[in-house]
Amino acid sequence: EALHLNPQLLPAYLNLADLLRGQSKDADARQLLLKALAVDPDHGPTLHALGLLETRSGQPEVALNYLQQAAALETEGTRHRFVYGIALHDLGHPDEAIVQLQSLLSSVPQSEEVLLALANYSAELGQRDKALGYATALTQIAPGNRAYQQLVQTLTGGTP
Repeated sequence: EALHLNPQLLPAYLNLADLLRGQSKDADARQLLLKALAVDPDHGPTLHALGLLETRSGQPEVALNYLQQAAALETEGTRHRFVYGIALHDLGHPDEAIVQLQSLLSSVPQSEEVLLALANYSAELGQRDKALGYATALTQIAPGNRAYQQLVQTLTGGTP
């Protein structure tokens, strides 16, 4: 009804697409999101939603393209840039993921989720010193967090 009353209302496209996706109607959701992009080709939330949909649909390169566009457009908040970094890692581009997350960290230096991803991804790539630096930063932000303390112990060769 909202789209009938105002075909320019982008949140209505996103909400309906999410409803369709929840009903396993990904093709319909994709078409709706593409219509939303026709209304505003630079709408980050729409690009982000398309990226997530394509990830679930097994289209990693298409997904990364949409997620990258959404991340590049994000001027407030960090969610699109963070998800893009995680997607890069999960879709086989760990070095690029670290670069993306390091860039994001400069905007949000106290972000536990960014630091944790950087610590884990750096460790996976054998960059133990970098991983330890990120893990240590986590323990400084949240000194009572046992998981962060265990991560530091693991990276220093101690027993968790």
